Amino acid sequence: MTAPVTPDEPPARVERRQPLLAILGLGVVVAIGVRLLVLPSYVLLGDLDQYARWAHHLATDLPFGAAYRQDFSYMPVLVGVFGALAGVVPAFASAGDAADVGVRIALKVPALLGELAIVAGLFTVLRERPPLTVAAILAVLLVPATWYLGAWWAQLDAVYVAICLWAAIAASRDRHWAFAVLLGLAMMTKPQALFLAAPFAGYAIGRWGVRRAALVGLVAVAVAMLTWLPFVPYDGVADYLRNLDYYQNGEYPILSVRAWNPWWLLQTALAGDAFVLDSTPVLGPLTPRHLGIVLTGLAEGVVFVALLRRATPERLYLGLAAATLAAFCLMTSMHERYAFAALVFLAPLLARRPVQVAWGILAVAVSLNVVAGAPPDQLGPIVPLGGLPGTAGSLAMIVATAIVFALLVADGRPAAVSEPRPVPA
Repeated sequence: MTAPVTPDEPPARVERRQPLLAILGLGVVVAIGVRLLVLPSYVLLGDLDQYARWAHHLATDLPFGAAYRQDFSYMPVLVGVFGALAGVVPAFASAGDAADVGVRIALKVPALLGELAIVAGLFTVLRERPPLTVAAILAVLLVPATWYLGAWWAQLDAVYVAICLWAAIAASRDRHWAFAVLLGLAMMTKPQALFLAAPFAGYAIGRWGVRRAALVGLVAVAVAMLTWLPFVPYDGVADYLRNLDYYQNGEYPILSVRAWNPWWLLQTALAGDAFVLDSTPVLGPLTPRHLGIVLTGLAEGVVFVALLRRATPERLYLGLAAATLAAFCLMTSMHERYAFAALVFLAPLLARRPVQVAWGILAVAVSLNVVAGAPPDQLGPIVPLGGLPGTAGSLAMIVATAIVFALLVADGRPAAVSEPRPVPA
């Protein structure tokens, strides 16, 4: 059976697209099959049970505005996700953990919706280039890090990455106010999204000028502040800051929380398989945490200036990936999954050979790091976290980050994504 030929589409082009559609269809079937296989799994029990407990209390004894009386480390948008789950899934009224299969699946649905939004975003960016569209979509869908984080682990990284991707799409098409709204929501989803403010700001100023970018920024700030309104009457801001302080200084005050990065290399050199505090002074009063913040700030400054000097859509996606990787490599207390966003932001640029190299390195390193850092409880360790895998993975992340930064600051003009025509404000 042949695809229908439209009056504007030559038969030869349709014939060339048929193999691409077959490859895309097969890849999507495999991606769906993998997710259906792992979706009911009761693995990584601590996080799943914690999520179920959050939703349970919101469904039973806590008003939504008092959500931060629990140990939420997420920002308002993701708290809203758990509030929605509590309101629409009856099982949370009685389930205080994730033992019920329906509860587990419900907890993983937001991540799957985030993945769907990412796929839609990649299609929107690349639809004029069918081969690249297929390659980018399947790369993101099939890389183990994606389905391991979402369908297996129920982590919500795909949600904030999807919002940031659509914010980049809006910005690249000069949809100022849509970008402002999406940016405000993205910044209030997970703290990791805050590192992306530098490339977005550099792009906005470089493309629209200081005055328009400032107005857009004010709208984004207003949207971000509005997300906190339900929690203000219950002292939610103070509770959130207290929760954040607990996680930062109480539970995870260490050089690397299983993230393969330069701090992991230093941590293993100093203490082998043990964790090392990031709050011990090492340079006068400065601690590794302080040094990480300074180094990250410098790297984010490089990203900002690069986008300011040449604000093109291609460089925006590259800048988002660079900012993600800079934070992952230079900040202390990084978790293994925080580099995932770079896989999505680089996907629209996969037509470029250096990006293919960087993406391939990241795909392997991030996937192995996620599995090594958070192995399924019932299966036990699959990939060693330390030793040779940890060292090789950390070096691989450094190499990939260096490639992305080199591309960003290079004078050559990226040519993987077509630059849209300006849209009048």
